[in-house]
Amino acid sequence: GEKDGFIVKYNNKGEKQFITQFGTPEFDSVQGITIGSDGFLLAAGYSNGNIETGEAENDSGDMKGFVIKFKADGSFHWKKMYDATHFWKISAPVPYSFFVAGSMKKEEKSVAVTYQIGLDGKIKSIYSFPAEGNSVATGIDHDSDRNIYITGHMEGDFITGSKIPSGGKDLPAKNNIFLGIFNTTTAKLLYGTISGTADHDINPKIAVDEGPSPYISFYSLEELTDSSGKAS
Repeated sequence: GEKDGFIVKYNNKGEKQFITQFGTPEFDSVQGITIGSDGFLLAAGYSNGNIETGEAENDSGDMKGFVIKFKADGSFHWKKMYDATHFWKISAPVPYSFFVAGSMKKEEKSVAVTYQIGLDGKIKSIYSFPAEGNSVATGIDHDSDRNIYITGHMEGDFITGSKIPSGGKDLPAKNNIFLGIFNTTTAKLLYGTISGTADHDINPKIAVDEGPSPYISFYSLEELTDSSGKAS
């Protein structure tokens, strides 16, 4: 069909151990990969088809987020699709579950979401981040205390119902970057922030060091400045 997904495993000498290709007759894309606490590989992405069956259509008639769990030899353990339009990143910071960041359609808008899913593929909880316009969660990482760091972009400010409160300030109507830090035990927000330039900021990714300090990269059409005030 159209584009497919694949995973490849190499040993520490760079020798290929296996390659597994998968997909449907429609568009399929892999966007993230991680290893669960049970040692099994987890891959996440989105498909215009039905990843579970390999057929050309899914029950939404549009893109849907998927997760595939692989055995040690690269064969499928399970394949599941979820009521998300996209999954952009996957992380497994705690035993027995993993997190995927993406978006779902609600009232004709894209709403940023992060799913917590058990290693059996069953949903445990969903973090939702509705905004004035569209919103998408595109990055996720965790620190040594198993707090999760979620980032993404949205149009305008957050609205009532978001797991991150609104910034309460005038934000550009175009895409802005958000960051939320959540405790994985209590699911409570530890920190939330929103930032944006007058132009267009999208698709942030995040990495957390031992500090813990988060590092975020993203696309922007705005002239950015470093700490010295120098534009680049």
